[in-house]
Formats: sequence, structure tokens, C-alpha cells
Amino acid sequence: MELPNNLNHSIDWKKLDEVIKTGLGNEKSGHDYEHTLRVLSIALEIAKTEEVDLDVLVAACLLHDIAFKSGFAKDYHLRGAEEAEPILIEIGFPTDKIQAVKIAIEDHVGMIGQPIRTESSLQIESKILRDADNIDALGAVGLIRQISFCIQNKIPYFKSIEDGLNDSIYGGTKEILTWPDKMLLPQSKLMAEKRTEIMKKFIEELKEENKDLYNKK
Repeated sequence: MELPNNLNHSIDWKKLDEVIKTGLGNEKSGHDYEHTLRVLSIALEIAKTEEVDLDVLVAACLLHDIAFKSGFAKDYHLRGAEEAEPILIEIGFPTDKIQAVKIAIEDHVGMIGQPIRTESSLQIESKILRDADNIDALGAVGLIRQISFCIQNKIPYFKSIEDGLNDSIYGGTKEILTWPDKMLLPQSKLMAEKRTEIMKKFIEELKEENKDLYNKK
């Protein structure tokens, strides 16, 4: 794991990395260690255009899905925020910044689910983490994650052109393609839009190959 040089070196970042790798290394829903590292990389790119506390941002990115080490839970973002605190204390994270990390973890679920804070009240680290997490659902990797999730949950490829998020791979991908317009920061929107082309081509081809299904209705 490559981290920025200007982080607080009194924090045991190596130990935090080991905790994440051990906890999420075998996670199967797409919220695994590799996803965590991708989100961190995306977040650091977005952060170049914003004033942020990098210690808070990096810690929140690394810990945002920590609750998945025990399996999926509906309120995993809330559970993860609570599970993050003792980990942060153990690695020597400044106590006056722990709450900001917990808030960012709580806030990162935005596109799906009910956020607990309004967009206008979000701290910048929350905005970056939420955008970075959602950007990882776009592009080639995002498409693989979407297909893998649907196959694991026995969700069909295609049912109709009206399919929604949980109806089919087609419907889920179609929904995710609306996410670039919901990004919270300008740089995030630019990065998200660059990832949509492959997904647009995919759902158009999927619709074409299944046109007989909906033309008969």
C-alpha cells in the first residue's frame, strides 16, 4: 500500500493496512481489500483539488468497509464507524481526529440507503470518500463488480428495458450510469464521466441482444 509522504508518521499506518488486509482479504461481495485500495487511490486523486485533512481521509478510506469482515449488515456504515474507533486508538491515531474519521465512514453510503446528514452539512472528507467509493462502481472494474454481485445473488442478466437497480444486471448498470450526475465534487464528476463509456456500450449491447424478449411483449 502506497501512502502520501505527508501523513502523520506517529500513526502506525502499516498496522492499519494489516488490519484491513486481514479483515477484508477474503471478503466476497466486492467490499474487499482491493476495493479499499482503489477507493483510497481515487480519493487521493480527488483530494488534490480540495483542502483536506489527509490523516482523516486516508484512515476513513481504509476503514470505510471494515464492518464487512463480519459479513454484510444493512447498516454496515454505522457499524463500521463504531468498529473503527478501537482500531484507530490502537494505531496511535490522534484522539481529536477520531470523530471526523467516524463521521466520514457514516457518511459514505449516499447513493443507496438513507444518509444521516444532508449534503450541505457534509465535511470535505465525507464528500471525497463517498464520491471515491461510488466512482469505483463505474468503469471496467465497476462492471465486473456489478456482474459478480448479480451472479452471486442469482439476479438475471436482463428482464426488460424497464429493469431497475435490483431487477437485472442491465437494470443495475443502467442505474449506476446515473451516478456521475450525483457526484458531490467537480473533480469527482469528471473522473466518473470518463468511466461511463464502457458501461454505456455494455447495456446497449445487452439490450440489443435481448430485444426479442421485449419486442414480443
